[in-house]
Amino acid sequence: MTLQVDDSFVLYQDGIGIEERALEGRTAVATKQFSELYTCILREEPAIVIDGNYHDFLVKFAASSRSTQQSILDMYHPPLTEETKKRDSAVRLYQQLESEKSTHASLKEQYKHQYNVDFVHKLLAIFACNAHEYTYHNNNNNNNNNNNNTTTTTKGNSAALFVMGSKMAHSCHPNLAYTSQTKALEYRIIRTPVQKGDVWTFSYISRNLYKIPTYKRRHFLQRTKSFFCHCQRCRGPDYCRVVTCHTCHTIRMPCIYDPQTFQPTWFCADCGTTDVPASLERSLEERLVTLDLQQYLTCTEPPTELQAIAEEASQTLSPTHHITITALEYLAPILTQQSKQQSTTALKIQAVTTACQAVAASECVAAGCLGCDTRTSDNDNSKPHQHEPLYDRAMAMWEAASSLLEIRSQPRPPHAVAMVQRYLPVLQGFHQGGQSNNSNDDKKAKLLQALQREFGDAATTQEPEYDNTSCSACGKSSSSRLLRCSQCQAVWYCNRKCQIHHWRSGGHKQQCRPTAKTTTVTPTATVK
Repeated sequence: MTLQVDDSFVLYQDGIGIEERALEGRTAVATKQFSELYTCILREEPAIVIDGNYHDFLVKFAASSRSTQQSILDMYHPPLTEETKKRDSAVRLYQQLESEKSTHASLKEQYKHQYNVDFVHKLLAIFACNAHEYTYHNNNNNNNNNNNNTTTTTKGNSAALFVMGSKMAHSCHPNLAYTSQTKALEYRIIRTPVQKGDVWTFSYISRNLYKIPTYKRRHFLQRTKSFFCHCQRCRGPDYCRVVTCHTCHTIRMPCIYDPQTFQPTWFCADCGTTDVPASLERSLEERLVTLDLQQYLTCTEPPTELQAIAEEASQTLSPTHHITITALEYLAPILTQQSKQQSTTALKIQAVTTACQAVAASECVAAGCLGCDTRTSDNDNSKPHQHEPLYDRAMAMWEAASSLLEIRSQPRPPHAVAMVQRYLPVLQGFHQGGQSNNSNDDKKAKLLQALQREFGDAATTQEPEYDNTSCSACGKSSSSRLLRCSQCQAVWYCNRKCQIHHWRSGGHKQQCRPTAKTTTVTPTATVK
């Protein structure tokens, strides 16, 4: 049965009904089928915008209309017995409001005997569970002399409550994403198809959703939203903790959590081994978190330790393990920065390749895949076309695509070009949805246009002429004939010494393997 919800703040909605569901309570469901990505299903103005803290929320709640107050009180909140930390905050706020009189008197007059510490406690629980990040600020500068009104939009750390928006359920594999960089909240579809009767979901975890293992997601949601996530992804295998069986060395196993104790287990169906690699996970993660990543951004030394962690995690755990993905995501911007400092195209190619590997691994996680190389000899996730692109990875692809555009002195890695082409609709939807930083909107729009020209349907597939007159390792120009890597055919060296140094330092090793797998190799020793 469809339930009624106050829609006085709704500017536009399509395909939304409210039903009572066993796990989600009163929640929004699709009333028809959707197949088109980035379709807007809801545009709604906020019931309350909070610029400060809980005190600001209570003051604005007291000043709201009675119908708005009732809509807020009707929002879901966890049992107050589970919100013990907010009980102390409620006591302090109640005492503070008593001393301020006006807000206290207003609430006491409206709610009489209902207004007490428990009432404040309930409001805090509602706010904590339902508040959306709100990044729109409307600053009107009224000039009475010339009667001009100037409106500017700035970013701030605000939150807002939305009546219809509060009925969207959480999921760690959502079909919606929202933006509030315009005055109204907008929800858009990011995963299709959506069938009639499906629950509309978004994620309380705003980013990196597909590199966070189940136990960490649940801990975060328990701490910030006071609920234990029972979404389908959290109840299923944890593909962020896929490991290779250490007995047969061929089978990969997702992590399964015991339904009673929630302890992690790994079971190999081939050899029957029950593996518990938690100590190996802890060891690699400790090495990763204790690295001084800033030092790599300001020096020219290759990030060998970070590269070693990424390689070891990929081999001893799996290419899609969250530690592998995290190490690759740390590595990509460091390589990008060092490529700018050293003006080295080979490093830029390596940075793009690394970023694409991390995105491809996240796609495997989202698809419930043990790794796209499980049936081949590949071990680098360089064939990401098997899965759907992820809206969650749009920001990472912005950076990778921007770096890819700058590579013109050498052939671009084919798998990176293919990935950017797949992500063009995602980047378009990301920009259209207002998720890019407002201060960079023009820059993002120009970048998107450049990407469409270079990699879109109308782009030529013919490689441009390359100026192979400088060494990929040392960057020095040379009028003599250059040596070319015979495996990938993509980089050039002024002598054998530079080639060996570039390989041993890791500068070309990571780029060469995936490029070689997608390039027809014709060994050539020298070229002008």
